[in-house]
Order: sequence, then structure tokens, then C-alpha cells
Amino acid sequence: MEISIKPKKFTLWLVVITGLLVIMHLISSYLRYYTDHGNALPIFNMDSEVSIPTWFSQSLLLATAGILFLIATFKKGSKKSYFKHWVALGIVFVYLSVDEGARFRKPSSRSFGSWGYTTALYLGCSRVGIVGDFRVRVF
Repeated sequence: MEISIKPKKFTLWLVVITGLLVIMHLISSYLRYYTDHGNALPIFNMDSEVSIPTWFSQSLLLATAGILFLIATFKKGSKKSYFKHWVALGIVFVYLSVDEGARFRKPSSRSFGSWGYTTALYLGCSRVGIVGDFRVRVF
């Protein structure tokens, strides 16, 4: 069985869908804050846990996990297949997908105190930079 996906076309579809979701969110926000309609389109509110953008994000993460498990299956028998690495990545993406829908790790203001979420994001990114194995090819 051969599955062929054209990366440019697939990326274009993802960009178009994401753009439409952002436009619908902006319309929803405008209606909520600047008109008498209130929360007319809550299903497109990106701040809501139960919305189409959240479902879209969760679906993409779960599809990514499926692809990672598929790669692990194909790599299982070959030398230097990194089978365990692919499986571990698949498990991480399944967790991220479930977390996106269930909000396991919903941060509270008490979590970071007066530092705020931005500082926590910078600390997280710096940890990835410190722990990650980045190789730069020098010509």
C-alpha cells in the first residue's frame, strides 16, 4: 500500500483551514465585544476549550502521533532504526493530543506567581536549548 501526500498542497490546505478558523474567531470576538449579539459564535472561540479550533489542533496532534507510530512500525526491523525513539515521540504526541482536549496541565496564576506565563515560556524554551542536541554544520 502506498500513500502519497503532496507536501505543498497539504501545507496549503492546513494554512487555509487555519486562516479560516482565525477569521471566524475574529468575527466571533468582534460580535462578542462590539455588538449586542453577545457570544454569537462560541464554537469558533479559540479561547474556549470546547471549540472547532481546539478540535482541529487535537486532530492534528493525534494524526501526527499516528504517523510517528507508523514510522516506528516500518523502522522496527532495520539497523539503527531508532524504533524506541519513534514510539516515544508517538506517545508524547498522543499525550499532547489528549491534553489539548482534556486540559490536563491547565496553568493557573499560582503556578508561576508574579513571573507570568511569558517568563515560563522563555524558561521552557531555554531548557530545550540547553538539553537539546543541536548540531550545526559548518562549511
